[in-house]
Amino acid sequence: MGDNTNSQKSDKASIHITGMTCTTCAATIEKGLSETPSVEQADVNFASEKASIEYDPTKVDLAKIKDTVSQLGYGVATKKSIFPVGGMTCASCVARVEEALSSVPGVVSASVNLASEKATVEYLEGARLYNPFMFQVLG
Repeated sequence: MGDNTNSQKSDKASIHITGMTCTTCAATIEKGLSETPSVEQADVNFASEKASIEYDPTKVDLAKIKDTVSQLGYGVATKKSIFPVGGMTCASCVARVEEALSSVPGVVSASVNLASEKATVEYLEGARLYNPFMFQVLG
């Protein structure tokens, strides 16, 4: 695998893969993900169109994993949602909110606009984004 350190900080993700047409596609994605630094385990199932990944979130994020799948010629099913965010007064506030949102498991990317007071969050399709801290930030 990419980086076989059995860190206690491993996260797991189940990712819906798009564009596979055969088991060779699944094997290609599995090999590519396994060779990604800090991906400790990757299993891709052609029938369910899912990749189960265990990775070190301190060294690799879901955006990098999504990019790896894209570079292999396949896609990752994601959704985008826009949330209102109030109480921000400066760029430092924006950075803190983006960092907090990005730390929620399943979130691929987060961007916050100070002027419109909105956060755009891209997340894995099927991810449950319940995180009490996220609601404190957004609420």
